[in-house]
Amino acid sequence: MISVPKTYVPGTSLVHRTDPRVKLILLLAYSVTLFLVGTWAGIVLCAAVFFAVVACSGLSLGRLAKILIPLYLILFFTLLFNAFYFGSAAETFSVGTLQGGYFTSAAPVLVAGNLYFTAAGLERGFFYVVRIALLAMGGLVISYTTQAENLTRGLASLMSPLRKLRVPVDDLAMMLTVALRFIPLSVEELQQVRLAQMARYASFETGGPVARVKAWGPVMVPLFVNLFRRAGTLAEALECRCYGAEASQTSLYETRLQGRDWAVLVFGLAFCLVMAVLL
Repeated sequence: MISVPKTYVPGTSLVHRTDPRVKLILLLAYSVTLFLVGTWAGIVLCAAVFFAVVACSGLSLGRLAKILIPLYLILFFTLLFNAFYFGSAAETFSVGTLQGGYFTSAAPVLVAGNLYFTAAGLERGFFYVVRIALLAMGGLVISYTTQAENLTRGLASLMSPLRKLRVPVDDLAMMLTVALRFIPLSVEELQQVRLAQMARYASFETGGPVARVKAWGPVMVPLFVNLFRRAGTLAEALECRCYGAEASQTSLYETRLQGRDWAVLVFGLAFCLVMAVLL
């Protein structure tokens, strides 16, 4: 029997009670704002909004940070590739749209050969790291504060105009919901397999880089096996419930946006617009 980690944290906070469609729209607006903001003041305000939402929802920051462990490697390489470059000290190394950096005028430092370190690149890389982390954790907040069936209905409702173009809206909503739900499931599965290998005296922090990469081999193989097994179980469950037997699907619950939802939506969109334009 496959254990299913908990991916929804029950609660009565404003974040939990907000309509899923509002949360999805604001998540999209927040994601766009993160990529439009090009100053440290803007990214700090975006981070403050995220922390305020997490505090309101009652979620644990430690849990969110633990879920993002597989993302840390990407964040590390983001810092690395922005802080170092091959070339000459006279070259202008500029990536992205970070404005008003504190180390813009800092001269590159020769490390070895034609490899240079640039403080401006390190600052820019850290800016991108914060942006990516906020984007990923924003999606996790939605996943942990919204039940799967409500999330599916919200996605299907937002994409309902596409039905006129014969787009399989319900199937797309189900696929997106399953993909979103499998992110924390996959991370927790990874942690379980890693702990099991450590109990068998596997070491992930000793030896050189090559040895450390090889140590993850016994983790990745059972991880993918368990994920495919979980996917097969999900497919059998959908088939047993005759999923896809009818061309059109109906819902038992027809939800309407309440005054609270409209207020959250208007305030959130206004904030994102101001942030994107001014910062």
